[in-house]
Amino acid sequence: MSFNIIIPTLGKPTLRNTLSSLECQLSDNDRVTLVGDGPQPDADKVALEFGVDYLECPVSRDAGFIRNYTMPLIKEDYLLFMDDDDIYLPGALDTIRKKIQQNPGRPLVFKMVLPDRHIIWRTPRVKFGNVSTQMIVVPNIPEKLGKWGKIRGTDFAFLQSTEKLYPPNSIVWCDEIICFCRPDQ
Repeated sequence: MSFNIIIPTLGKPTLRNTLSSLECQLSDNDRVTLVGDGPQPDADKVALEFGVDYLECPVSRDAGFIRNYTMPLIKEDYLLFMDDDDIYLPGALDTIRKKIQQNPGRPLVFKMVLPDRHIIWRTPRVKFGNVSTQMIVVPNIPEKLGKWGKIRGTDFAFLQSTEKLYPPNSIVWCDEIICFCRPDQ
């Protein structure tokens, strides 16, 4: 099983922390795809420094557009998504691998910690405010990938549209916390 972690970026100073949180957790088959929203020379340098893939997409100022643009280019078995100011907790990718082995071929939603220390999800439902990008793990099956929405609610739109492509109750709601949203705030 292999992962590709798609990270749209504007080259924020927090990008190094995001990539550092992944560095020791990746297996040989995993990839990180850092995607610049238009030219991002700082992000390109950081990608080289960490040895991750760098791709530049047309300027959009919309992370959902960048993810939709990037997903068809990915070949790994599972897609994970991060923002360039979030971090995965130690052991997160091992936790994800175990859950995939227990639930092969199904979308997974994990828990995460927000800057105010609030933990989401609270109820196992796809609803606005109950899901976030960093929590979502999906099999890379193109005909079963939804579309990311515009700006606000983009993660909700993706998970909602993906859920419709699977049989009812296919999403696995995982109690494990795998990431911290904007830890520098």
